[in-house]
Amino acid sequence: MEVICVLLLFILVIVCFCNFLLTLFLLLCFYFLFLVQVLVCHDDVIAHISDWGGVFPGLQSTVLFC
Repeated sequence: MEVICVLLLFILVIVCFCNFLLTLFLLLCFYFLFLVQVLVCHDDVIAHISDWGGVFPGLQSTVLFC
């Protein structure tokens, strides 16, 4: 019985830790997307988007989103 409780506790800790990491990762992704939008939405940067299109294909769609 004690072994089962320890295993359940161990699994619970792993699940909570993975959930925390996933949340942190998603927050970082949203923050990065926000930064890209702020940078890309400036007029100076939009002028150079055609040069960046080959390097970052997602940037042109981000500009359209602006």
